[in-house]
Amino acid sequence: MTHQHRLAVLGATGFIGSHVAAYGQTVGISVTPVSMPRVHPFSAMTAPIADAADRWRRSNRSTFDDLCLALAPFDVVINAAGDPRAGSSDTQNLLAANAVLPAILARAAHAAGVRRLVHVSTAAVQGRLDPLDETAAHFPLSPYASSKAHGELLLLNADPARGEVPAEMVLYRPTSVQAIRHQATRDFARLMRRLPAVPLEGTGERPVPVAQLENVAAGILFAATMDEPAPLVLQPDEAMTVRHLVELFGARHIVAIPPRAANATLDQLGRVTRHSAYLTSRFRWLELLLRGQGTSAKVLPTAGFTVPVGHDGWVALAQATGAR
Repeated sequence: MTHQHRLAVLGATGFIGSHVAAYGQTVGISVTPVSMPRVHPFSAMTAPIADAADRWRRSNRSTFDDLCLALAPFDVVINAAGDPRAGSSDTQNLLAANAVLPAILARAAHAAGVRRLVHVSTAAVQGRLDPLDETAAHFPLSPYASSKAHGELLLLNADPARGEVPAEMVLYRPTSVQAIRHQATRDFARLMRRLPAVPLEGTGERPVPVAQLENVAAGILFAATMDEPAPLVLQPDEAMTVRHLVELFGARHIVAIPPRAANATLDQLGRVTRHSAYLTSRFRWLELLLRGQGTSAKVLPTAGFTVPVGHDGWVALAQATGAR
C-alpha cells in the first residue's frame, strides 16, 4: 500500500460491507458508501444469463448512467452487496443479486474509469474441495453457492477491452465468517453448550475454514490497495482446528468417530438433506465441524498481509456468546 486510494464500497450497510467501512476508519483508509440499484430478478434472468447485465443496462440506461456518475470519483470499488441467504432456494433472486448485479457493476466501473473492482464472493463456491484454493475450480453445493459461482464466472470471463470489467479485477473469497453480530455464530455457541457430546472425526485436529469478521474486512481492504492485484484471493487460514473451535465455544465432551463411521453418517445425512437448500446449508456446516477442511491461501500472505486479530479475538468472541 504505497499511495492513497479513493475507495468506494457497495453494500456498506450489510454484514461484511459495514465492517469494511468501519475497519477502514480504524486504520486511516477512507471508504465511501455508494448505493447499488436493485436488479429485479425477472428483468435480469431471461436466458442466457451471460447477457443479462447488458440487457439490464439497455433497459435501465438512466439508472446505469447514475451509477457510473456515482463511481467516477473512485479508483477502487469494493462490491460487498448481494443476497447473503446461504439457506435460500430463491434461485432467481440469488442469481440477480449475486451474479447479474456484479456484472452490471463491473460494466459501470469500467465506464466510470475505475481502475480496480474487488468483488466479495465466498469460499463456498468450491464446496468440498480440500484444500480450498485460489483457482477457478467451482463445486457449489447450494443455490446460494451456485449463484456466487455464476457471478465469479461472469467476471472471470468478461473482457476489459469490450468494457465489461475494469482493468484490474479481484474476486475475494472469505471463508466462514464469524462475529458476535452473526446469528450463525450465536447459534453455533448455543449448540455447543447444549450438546452432551460433540462427535468429531478422529482426533479433530484437522483445520476448519473459519475467519473473524475483522480479519475478513482487513483482508478485503488489503486486496483493494495492494500494489499487484491477483484475480482470485482466498481468506488466509487462522490456524483453527475443529477440536479447538468446538472446545472454545463450550463443547463439554468430545467423542472421536472413526473416519468410516463419519463418512457413513455424512452420506446418510447428505441424502436426507439434499432436496432442501436450508437443510443443505446446515448439513454443510455440520460436515465442516465433523471433518474439517484445509485452505491454501497464498496471495495475501505472500504480499505481506497478516490478520490483525489473533487467537485472543477467538477467545473474546467465544466469551461474548456466553460459551466461556
